[in-house]
Amino acid sequence: MGGIAVNLQLSKNNSLRFRISKTELELLQSGQKLVEELSLPNGKIGFSVEIFEQEKISVSNRENVVELFVPQKILKFLSDNFPSKSGVEQEIEMSGGGKLLVKLEVDVFQKRR
Repeated sequence: MGGIAVNLQLSKNNSLRFRISKTELELLQSGQKLVEELSLPNGKIGFSVEIFEQEKISVSNRENVVELFVPQKILKFLSDNFPSKSGVEQEIEMSGGGKLLVKLEVDVFQKRR
């Protein structure tokens, strides 16, 4: 999809930060899935963000795609509180032990993109 500019930051302290624009937030609220792809020397890695009917944020990794599933109530919270730099964050228990910190933010400075 052209014009999508989801920003994903990976951290060695086991966290993922997704930053989306106000326009992307509106696309998510309308039911559209945001998809990005990064070409690497030996293949590609992708990531996506989509609305999902659940209580909490969840993340999965399948076929070289990191997928973020976001409840409608969180998207509404982000929309109602825009502009806000705080976003939302949630710790997710991992199947092998440990935790993953996931953050979702709406870029309040999107004009620079």
